[in-house]
Amino acid sequence: MCKLNAEAIARARQLYEQTDVPLTSVATQFEISRHTLSRLALREGWTPRASRPRVSPRPRPPGRQPRGYAPEMLAELRRRYVDTDEPVARIADQIGVHRDTVELLARKQGWPLRKDRPPRELPVTMQMSADAAATLQQARAADIGVAAALPAPAPLSEPAAVAPEPDPGDSPLGPAPDSALLALRLELAVEQQLRKVETLHEDATLGGSRAAEAERIARTLAALTQTLFKVRQLRDPERALTAADDEMPADAELFRSELARRIEAFVRGRDDGRLSAGVQPADAGDAGA
Repeated sequence: MCKLNAEAIARARQLYEQTDVPLTSVATQFEISRHTLSRLALREGWTPRASRPRVSPRPRPPGRQPRGYAPEMLAELRRRYVDTDEPVARIADQIGVHRDTVELLARKQGWPLRKDRPPRELPVTMQMSADAAATLQQARAADIGVAAALPAPAPLSEPAAVAPEPDPGDSPLGPAPDSALLALRLELAVEQQLRKVETLHEDATLGGSRAAEAERIARTLAALTQTLFKVRQLRDPERALTAADDEMPADAELFRSELARRIEAFVRGRDDGRLSAGVQPADAGDAGA
């Protein structure tokens, strides 16, 4: 047993019983081993550490970033998880982890969870396409109804009876929609959406998640193209769409160029109609070429 004077023993007892200083540190202060300090406490009858509560709360370990994720990586993951609609599985695949790991990381970091997002609204482009399709169907149904309401030709042996002209207000289908007006409105809406697509394309070329941005652009372009097909039918209802009109270019840049060409043809046809008598439909022949 080491030799400590009364003052040193009193100081050691104070540190042992009244503080939470680690025993190894207490022993080091008196140049003894921890085992020697424990024997001294037993001999002197000190209160064992294990039988008393801690004097102060146990300090929490300092916050640290999850192992393997640099701050820049966490910032990029948060942006893609919170600010985009990119699938979690794709985000996880690109960083080489399971999607559950990304969800767990989001909860630990306090990010807004995907499951708590409000319900998605119908995209503007899809709404435009649905409106065009509904109007086309209504216009065709109205044409069929008017044709069915025409009187049958009278036999040659009998004098032809003069049938009263049908009142458009009496048609059960209602008045036929103004196809030219709807086509003009859809063309203006398509032009507005195209400007947004160009903005998306410029942002995607600056960096970040190009795959997600490219997918958004592709979905928007596809919806706009379908809307343009319906607008062309409104402009020229006598002409049926051919199989070539439905073909979509496989290359993304070719897809964009083709769509831009069709938009330009529609806009040029609309402007020509304004400058002329205003009653002739725009020539959509170039759009389907």
